[in-house]
Amino acid sequence: MRAPGSPARDRRYSRTSREPVHPCEHCTERRPGCAVIASEKRRHAKEDDERVSICGVIFDLDGTLADTLPVCCAAFRPVLLDITGREYNDSEIVALFGPNEEGILRRLAGDDWPAAMERFLAEYEANHDTCPAPFEGIDDVLRRI
Repeated sequence: MRAPGSPARDRRYSRTSREPVHPCEHCTERRPGCAVIASEKRRHAKEDDERVSICGVIFDLDGTLADTLPVCCAAFRPVLLDITGREYNDSEIVALFGPNEEGILRRLAGDDWPAAMERFLAEYEANHDTCPAPFEGIDDVLRRI
């Protein structure tokens, strides 16, 4: 027999730690801690229109909220010309994608990558005026969350 208060016997504590558990606000399940992610809240929602409380949302801007590929290419083009001595077209720049911007510049600029990164960020900011409107429906999604 286990001692009273042991995690495996006392349901006031999670099975893996001594953290208190509380009932999920959307159902009768008991969950450790207070973190219930938005997708789980949505799964437990009673109606499609029911609003849930979300503490924060992080989006990747490029290709998620808007088609910023032209802005990225415009920012990379002068930086790549400086560090490689040759001009790149959009498809050649896109072919470099895989690593993030820092990874691309580390590979191509070597030890000079920090200066190349600063230049890229300055070019990216300078080209923001050419950034298109958000993808269709994004405004509605942002209003809903």
